[in-house]
Amino acid sequence: MKKIGLLVAVILLVITLSGCSAVDTVTLDESGNVKESVIVRENNLDLQYGNNSLEDSIEEALAEHLDILNFREYNTKVVVDDEESGVNITNNYKNVCDFINKTVFSQYIYNHINCVSDKEYYTIDSVGDYVILKSDENVWNVPSKMTLRINMPFEATENNADTVNNNTYIWYFGDGTKASKSIHLKISKSLIKQAKNKYDAKQNVIHRNNTIKTIITVIVVVLIIGVIGYLIYKFLYKRYKENKIQY
Repeated sequence: MKKIGLLVAVILLVITLSGCSAVDTVTLDESGNVKESVIVRENNLDLQYGNNSLEDSIEEALAEHLDILNFREYNTKVVVDDEESGVNITNNYKNVCDFINKTVFSQYIYNHINCVSDKEYYTIDSVGDYVILKSDENVWNVPSKMTLRINMPFEATENNADTVNNNTYIWYFGDGTKASKSIHLKISKSLIKQAKNKYDAKQNVIHRNNTIKTIITVIVVVLIIGVIGYLIYKFLYKRYKENKIQY
């Protein structure tokens, strides 16, 4: 019940901005972590109401949902541009299934998206039909466009994405999307491990190089201080000998 309430509240946030577009970009990075970035945009002419500024209009729409977004540990940022404005919403997850189980935005396009984790793979599948909210059945308007992008440092084992571009798997949703449209993505854990090993090795090299640079810097500084100290000593010693001869 809490999950349904959370989903409805976030849907309200997204579609309070009538006719808006939403892009949910999910990045599985080389370290094995998952980052989510949701960009919600609306034409400025449709956003502003009353005597409120664009920023105030967005803040008012966002304020009602901050408790829920904070509960899910989302970070929010209001963005005001020349033609379109809206909200950037971000979050971090431990792994692929952690993202699928906790994100709210992917559940806007399906009632549920399932993630199965076994020894070899993460397998992501939408459950049921694509959710189509019709204006005569709902008090909210459907976003004109909604896009799900999943970025990875390697190829997926299986996918049914609409577009694949350099290991970025993209699904598009909108008014013409059929109810039967599904999401399927299979990710190899061995490839995740390989990418993480390469990432760790790269970080170790960077750390080692930084350590070497630090040691060299310390040695150079010590030598410079030593040379300066020696020159000062020689200068003072020479002055001392000259003064001693005069006496």
